[in-house]
Amino acid sequence: MNLQKITTEKELNNILKTKTMTIIDFFAEWCGPCKILGPIFEKVADDYEDINFIKIDIDHAPELAAKYEISSIPTLLFLKNGELSNTIRGLIREPDLKKTIENFKKQ
Repeated sequence: MNLQKITTEKELNNILKTKTMTIIDFFAEWCGPCKILGPIFEKVADDYEDINFIKIDIDHAPELAAKYEISSIPTLLFLKNGELSNTIRGLIREPDLKKTIENFKKQ
């Protein structure tokens, strides 16, 4: 599986160095919409070996949530070469997520 759960900035920085594109799912276990998006995010991660897929639980990594100014969850951040390229807040359907990823790869 092309998906990693992390809790520290050091872990994130190490992962960001491995590939040019990264998508981060900021979530919480208690969040209803996060529970819906989680399996979609995990399924899509299997289709893109060239992209880092990261899950960050805001309750276990509040400093990362603060660093990226996460004010609502779920939030997906799309980073290219460590720089923020796109943000999606709230639920997204699988076909729409794949379309967004394909556009992200073309940037």
